[in-house]
Amino acid sequence: MSRIELHRIRYFVVVAQELHFRTAAEKLHIAQPPLTKQIKRLEEDIGVALFKRSRRRVELTPAGQRFLEEAKVILVQVERAAAAARRAARGETGKLEIGYTSSADLHVLPRLIPRFRSRFPGVHLHLETLYFSDQVAALRSHRIDLGLVRQPGSTPSDLTFESMFTEPLIAILPAGHPLATRVSVSLRMLADEKYIMFPRHFSPGLYDSITSAFQAAGGSLNIVEECDHMQLNLSLIAMGDGISLLPESLRCLKRDGVTYLPLRPERLETDLGIMYRAKDDSEALRNFVRISREFAAEATEDTRRRQPSR
Repeated sequence: MSRIELHRIRYFVVVAQELHFRTAAEKLHIAQPPLTKQIKRLEEDIGVALFKRSRRRVELTPAGQRFLEEAKVILVQVERAAAAARRAARGETGKLEIGYTSSADLHVLPRLIPRFRSRFPGVHLHLETLYFSDQVAALRSHRIDLGLVRQPGSTPSDLTFESMFTEPLIAILPAGHPLATRVSVSLRMLADEKYIMFPRHFSPGLYDSITSAFQAAGGSLNIVEECDHMQLNLSLIAMGDGISLLPESLRCLKRDGVTYLPLRPERLETDLGIMYRAKDDSEALRNFVRISREFAAEATEDTRRRQPSR
């Protein structure tokens, strides 16, 4: 059997529905003789007669009736496949693997992910907590498509980093600490404290900015313990093991036994943003980046409105 052309199947279905070649030709916007020729070729390709023709009427043969049932299914499936391809080309379907730093799930993920899903429900998102260095490796190996990271310090040349928003660092002290009753603290006041820090590979840019700030203030960090879990970090502080400097968004954890204080006069800040492969051509990824930029613009405007007027 010869290869069956899809356009002939479409022609057949219209003729079978109209049971009149001239009417079908008008509906298809072609002349009747070419339509008749195409149906004849289809019958030759299949090897059976699909129509009974007479001067008065056109009828489907039993084989034609059966072919019509399957032909309708084929055309629906072809249109479904074409629609699926168009949705994929627009980035409306597929899957995105996303790595994120643990602090991103405090206030960014609960707002950003629902926004993306409401706009692109056909894209499945798989989320995984990863350190900065692990996110870089995962992006390069194509294990993830995008990362939510703290300020990278220096961005690898094959990756792109876009800041979504900036937030201040705050001092977190045991509730019974002598400085806990103050309205704010300075780095100089904290110079002799024991520090609980996250490992440098967790967020190299943030780690370096903290250590540099203490050096600029004439002191150094006395790191007594490194901890890569926020909840454990706060537990250690509550037990009096040390203090820490962390993003202000940790206030939402409202942990008993700890006090959150702003830094004055210094203002240390950290950026949280997205990182992705610079040459990735995934339309689903582009859509996520676009939604992230919208989120970033709104977050910046919210911050601006909350700032007191001078």
